[in-house]
Amino acid sequence: MIDTENFQAIVVIHFLNGFSMISFLYFFQFMFATYSSAQVVIFIMYNVCFIFSIAILILRIVESTRKYAVLSTYFLRLFPCFTYGYSLLNNVNVKTYAAIERKPVQSVFAWENNGSDLFFMGFTSVLYLVLIFVIEAV
Repeated sequence: MIDTENFQAIVVIHFLNGFSMISFLYFFQFMFATYSSAQVVIFIMYNVCFIFSIAILILRIVESTRKYAVLSTYFLRLFPCFTYGYSLLNNVNVKTYAAIERKPVQSVFAWENNGSDLFFMGFTSVLYLVLIFVIEAV
């Protein structure tokens, strides 16, 4: 059976990722003279963000590094590619986090699980869109 809350979270993650990535990529392309160099850098950045999301997941599981992992996610969430990978991993590991931290299982939409990721996807959508308008106006 499909857990309806997990499925709903995945749908929302994909929906918000589309908006945040579109505005981020459009904003990011202003830094390059040619589209080919931008495409290569964005491809590498997307892979690095995915590796960071796995590394942060591992750091969050280890008790001695959990605090640093949680703090570093707030900076890394400014990159929608990191937030996308990390939110998908959080969606899968809700029960794992609850067992490790000895807490009751929370909703996948709780702030500690996917709530903050979903918020940052919406926030970065608006942030990069505003920055695009500022750059285009100059």
